[in-house]
Amino acid sequence: MGEYLLAEESQQLRAFLPGWLCIGAITGLWFSHGLYQLQVRRSAGAGQYLAGRFADDDTGLFVALLLYAVTFSVGALLWGYGGLRRLREVAIMRVALAAMFGVCATLWALNHGGDAAGRRTLLVATFLGLLLVESGFAPAAVAYLARLSGHVASDRGLVLGLYSVVSGGGALLGTALSAPFAGRLALDGVLLATVLPAAIALLLLGTLREPGEAGATPIVRGHTVTGARFPDPYATSTIPAERRCFGARPRTRRQADRIRTPCPP
Repeated sequence: MGEYLLAEESQQLRAFLPGWLCIGAITGLWFSHGLYQLQVRRSAGAGQYLAGRFADDDTGLFVALLLYAVTFSVGALLWGYGGLRRLREVAIMRVALAAMFGVCATLWALNHGGDAAGRRTLLVATFLGLLLVESGFAPAAVAYLARLSGHVASDRGLVLGLYSVVSGGGALLGTALSAPFAGRLALDGVLLATVLPAAIALLLLGTLREPGEAGATPIVRGHTVTGARFPDPYATSTIPAERRCFGARPRTRRQADRIRTPCPP
């Protein structure tokens, strides 16, 4: 637990968890107020194309949600299998949050100009394209958390549990705090309540540093090596040098010092 407290005090984890809280808030408000505004006609949504759009069209709502789910899943898979091999996690999260602002702008434009068929088609296509980019946040966030928890292997379950608790707490917080926005401005209020936590999350991500950068905790193959804030627990290892090699990925923390020198011929 002592090592976990050290990790919790690090700048990366302190900035990441509040940022993930904001993302959880966005998820919660859309699953509650967002879907509600799409289905229920209210006087506050007068003049808004999407407000109450699917009030009498359950099939249309199903198709829209299915299209969203498929697009988001495809984007997450593409980022997970391809994007993370070319870009670092923090960079992907920043790009995904920037795309979220584009998604909100596209939905606002559709909400106030979706009556024209040609414009509606263009806006929907733009929305789906930006959604593919936005979907990269989830796999990048999970990969980044795995890196941060690499130096606390014994408490990794606790760190992942904290990740889940923060996500659920953010969803509840977002549902509660966005209610006044949705009640007064209908779907426009939901979009406004989305932009605010997204902006906070983007500011917090600006303080994150990739493992290996100056001032960040260096990580090799999921294990922390010697650093200023996290001393190397294997510095006094008695394992002979000839046994410290790249022969296999270390399965336990006590095997981690095998990554120091190449295997002898």
